[in-house]
Amino acid sequence: MGTARARTNQAVARIITEAVTSPTRNDKALFVAVRALGLTISKREGEYRISMPGLPRERAEAIAAYTDDRDDAWGTAKMMAKEPRR
Repeated sequence: MGTARARTNQAVARIITEAVTSPTRNDKALFVAVRALGLTISKREGEYRISMPGLPRERAEAIAAYTDDRDDAWGTAKMMAKEPRR
């Protein structure tokens, strides 16, 4: 049982490391990297939505950023992570 858990933990660590080192490689890596920054991300109909968690719905929507480009989504997430939380 412990060996299986250790393999799972190693796999999770590998996924996070790969996502952070190459966040725009694919959607899975992007989602892991953005969430590691403490932000929320979703994708609907080819459009990414990045926002801050824990805000009232209206406030979260007011600051949400939308883009259809994976690189732009990552750049936006990095900028949003630097902004002070309100």
